[in-house]
Amino acid sequence: MTIKTILTVAISASALLACNGGGNNQNSTPVPTPPPAPAPAPTPYISTYSYLVTPYGAGERIQMNPDGTFGVSWGGNILFDLPTSIVFNDGFAYVVNSAVAGSFIINSVSRCNTDGPMHTLAECKTVANGFNWPYGIAFNKEYAYITNINDSYTALNGGYVSKCKVDKLNESLEECTTTGIGYSFPRNITFFESYAYIANSNNSFSYPNTAISRCQVNESGDLNQCTNILTSINQLSGITVYYGYLYYTSIVNNSTGEGKITSCQILRDGSLNACKTAVSNLYAPINIAFNNSHAYIITNKNNLYPSIYICDVNIDQTLSNCSGFSSSDQYQAIAFKEIIGS
Repeated sequence: MTIKTILTVAISASALLACNGGGNNQNSTPVPTPPPAPAPAPTPYISTYSYLVTPYGAGERIQMNPDGTFGVSWGGNILFDLPTSIVFNDGFAYVVNSAVAGSFIINSVSRCNTDGPMHTLAECKTVANGFNWPYGIAFNKEYAYITNINDSYTALNGGYVSKCKVDKLNESLEECTTTGIGYSFPRNITFFESYAYIANSNNSFSYPNTAISRCQVNESGDLNQCTNILTSINQLSGITVYYGYLYYTSIVNNSTGEGKITSCQILRDGSLNACKTAVSNLYAPINIAFNNSHAYIITNKNNLYPSIYICDVNIDQTLSNCSGFSSSDQYQAIAFKEIIGS
C-alpha cells in the first residue's frame, strides 16, 4: 500500500467517525445541570428562662438576656406554700413546699409545666407528700432526693433524706423511703457521679457547727457510707456542683451578714480538694446556681443590698465581675430552662 493510499484511507475514516458522532458530537444529549443544594435548615432560636420562688409562695419567670442578665419578668402568682427549692427534671419544674406554722403544715413537692405560650409555671400539682419539713430537692438518675429538716431544732441529728422513684407514666414521685439519716438541719443536696453532698445548716445557736456530708450512692440509689467531710462552716445553706467543682454559700460575719462562696475540687474518691474562696464580700448568700458561665447567688434580701448577684465564672473556679439584681421580692431559689423556638 502506497503512502497516498494510506492517507486516503485515514482521511475517509476520520470523516466517517465525525459523521457517526466522533469528536465533538454536536447532536449528543447534553448532561443535565444538577439541582442546587438545599438551603441549610435555619438554626433554631433558643431562649433561656429563669424560674424563681419566693418565701411567700410566688413563682416568677424571667427571660434571660444573651449576656446573662435578667430581662422581661412574668408571673409572680401565688402557687406554692413557703417554697424553698426549685429544680428541673425532664422538662418539668419541681418545687418543695415547706410551710410549717402552727397547725398549718404543708410538706409536699409540686410539679409544674412551663410549655404554655408565656412559659410561666402552670398546671402545678402535688406529686409527693408526707415529708417532715422538707427543704431541698435534687435528681439523680431515676430518683428524686428530698432533704427533711425534721426535728433538728430539738435533736442535733434528727434530719434525713427521702428517696422517691420518678414515675413518668403517672407523673408523680412514688415509693418514697428514707435513705439517709443523722443530718443536722439538712437544707440542700447535690450530686456528682456516684456521690451525694448535703449541706447541714443548723442555725440554732445551741448547735452552731454546720457541715457538708458526703454519701456514696449505690446501684439501688440509696445513700451509704455518709460522713462529714467539711465542718465548722458558718451558716452553710446553698450547695451545688459545676464542672467537677463543688460550690457552697456561707456567712463570715453574723453581725453584718457578710458572706462568701467557696469552691472545692471534687476528687475521684468524692473527697474535696483545694477549697478556696471563689468570691467574698457578698451580703447574706443563701443559695447558688449556674447557667451559661454565670453564677447566680440568691441573698437573704435586705433593701440595701441586691436580691441576686450575677458573677462571671473564671477558669480558676473563682467568681468575678459580680453585679447586683434588685427586686421587690425576696427569693429562695432559682432554676433555668432552655426552650427552643421562643
